[in-house]
This record gives sequence, structure tokens and C-alpha cells, in this order.
Amino acid sequence: MGFLKIFKAKFMINSMSQLQTGPLVANIRLVGIIEVLVTLVYLYPPTMHIGFFLLLSWLGGALALHIASKAKPIPLIFIIILWISAYLRVPSLFAFITSTSKTP
Repeated sequence: MGFLKIFKAKFMINSMSQLQTGPLVANIRLVGIIEVLVTLVYLYPPTMHIGFFLLLSWLGGALALHIASKAKPIPLIFIIILWISAYLRVPSLFAFITSTSKTP
């Protein structure tokens, strides 16, 4: 999606315009570059944890924008894919979910 924004694909501009994101449409190339960079940070193994949380935050904002605009919550699909791929790559990242705390 980032590359589509960098090259200003017509349908990407139209879909972003429908979400009432005027400032984002004006800076669509910058948005695309940030998306690609954050994805590369996630794909590079030493920085995978930082990239995971940056991508999760980015997609969370996109999901909030889609919900506020009453559009289809398509970013939710990417959030689910991100969680699954992160779990498959580094299961220890989710150790806090399976650990049980001992309460006195």
C-alpha cells in the first residue's frame, strides 16, 4: 500500500479522499514513504519489535479513521495478519499473554 501511495495511484487518492483525509491526500507521498520505512523496520530482524509496535500503531490509527468515516474496517485485516506473523516469527514477544502472575 505504501508504494501505491508513493506513486500516487489514482484509486488510492480517491479512496483516501472518501475518508475525508485532506491533509493526508496532500502529503500522500510522505505517508507512503513512512509506511514503507516502518514495514522495513519490522522486516529487519534486530528491529522487529519496534517495527511491530510502530506498524500496530499506524494500522490502529488507520482503523480508527475508517471507523470514524463509516468505511469498511479493512485495516483490521492487516492488524490480524500482523499479529499472526509476529507471533510466528517471535513467539516470545507474546510471553506476557501466557504467563501467569502469582498473587500473594
